[in-house]
Amino acid sequence: MIRSNIPGTAVAVGLMIVMCAGGTAFQDAVSDANAIEGLWSGAWGGGQRDGVVFQPVKAELLIQGDHVELNGFRNASRLTGTVRVDVRAKRIHITPTPEAGGQPAPKAIEYAYDIKADELTLTDSEKTSISLQRLRVAQNPLANARVELVAATEINKAGDLLVTEFTVLRAGRAGVNYFQPQERSLKTKQATVYVAQETGLKKITVDEARGRIRSSTPVVVAYRPNDRTSPPQFHELWTDLGSPMPDSDAVWQTYARLLRPGTVIFVLSARENIPQP
Repeated sequence: MIRSNIPGTAVAVGLMIVMCAGGTAFQDAVSDANAIEGLWSGAWGGGQRDGVVFQPVKAELLIQGDHVELNGFRNASRLTGTVRVDVRAKRIHITPTPEAGGQPAPKAIEYAYDIKADELTLTDSEKTSISLQRLRVAQNPLANARVELVAATEINKAGDLLVTEFTVLRAGRAGVNYFQPQERSLKTKQATVYVAQETGLKKITVDEARGRIRSSTPVVVAYRPNDRTSPPQFHELWTDLGSPMPDSDAVWQTYARLLRPGTVIFVLSARENIPQP
């Protein structure tokens, strides 16, 4: 069962913090460790020298718990390892992960750090600084989804979901509205089906959903894109995958918060249900 009250992601216990004595120092260390987690991007270098123009180098940083990845840094073009925060000295210590094939791991590196709101400045051992901006992200949002609310009449023997949609006909000088029904048949061979419950969502089979549909039962229908292309990519440490999939954990939370118990949700294949001429 998928529960709607998923707790917020806690700061990873494995994040190693060098703490000085006293409760305030401990709180500062935890605060810095929490603040530094996430995705960061910035640049260093650039400018003009001897008539030659140098473009800035893009730098990216990922910190999740004690896991760290760097790309584009002056002394670490691409590196994966573990991170330790020394709050007293205001330094970040990075221990690279040994490379595959028995190759020795690169030497540990460290940076002095300064963090102010969403700006993180790292300064290496040669006093070269990199200013990074935080990328706004969330790990457990109430994510968006495009859905249709329709009246289902049945799931037939072939497994097709039969729904009724309406167009509005305005008739006569009196302007009376009539609703003209139009039946559609939706394929469910590649469907994922859920039912809303008090405690969240439960995944069910198409056959189980069949028993929950009577004449004119309101259901939720969403379409899973099969062939969507990713947006243009401008980063090395993360990939933009586009909008959340309608059957992803983040969207499940939105369904669970909005829908009353007993509501059936069908996530269908978009390719399988291309409208026929």
